[in-house]
Amino acid sequence: MLIPDEISQFISEHFALTIAVSSQNGPYCASCFYIFDPAGPDFVFSSSRFSFHAEEMLKMPVVAACIHKETANIQEIQGVQICGRVRELSENHECRLIDLYRDRFTFPGDIETAFWAIRANYIKMTDNTAGFGYKRVWQGNELR
Repeated sequence: MLIPDEISQFISEHFALTIAVSSQNGPYCASCFYIFDPAGPDFVFSSSRFSFHAEEMLKMPVVAACIHKETANIQEIQGVQICGRVRELSENHECRLIDLYRDRFTFPGDIETAFWAIRANYIKMTDNTAGFGYKRVWQGNELR
C-alpha cells in the first residue's frame, strides 16, 4: 500500500527526526539526520552502535519517531508520527540505502558509524495548514 503523496512529500522535505526507544529505565529519545526511501518505507539514519539508543534498539527493535515543522503558529503545525521496527543495515546487503544516506550527508573520514533503518508500519500526519486538526493515517503491514 503506497504512502499518500502529501505524507511522502512532507517527509522528503525534512532531514531530522527524533527516534524514541524503550529501555528498562523508561523511554529515551535521540535526534538523527535521515533519508527516506518510500519503497520500504524506510527511514535511514546513522548512529554509533555504542550510543545508548542504539544499544536499546538492539534489545527492543520496535520504535517510534517523529518529524515536525518548527512553528509558533498553531495554524502552521505539520508533522508525522511513525511506528515501526528498526534494523541495522549491512554494508554488504543494503549498500543502496547506505549510499543514499552518504550522498545526502557528508562525514569526516575518521568517523565510525553504523547505519540503521526504521521500516515504518504506521504513519500519522497532522497538518493544520489543511484545516485545524487535519489528520491523515497510513497503515502498512504488521510489524515484522
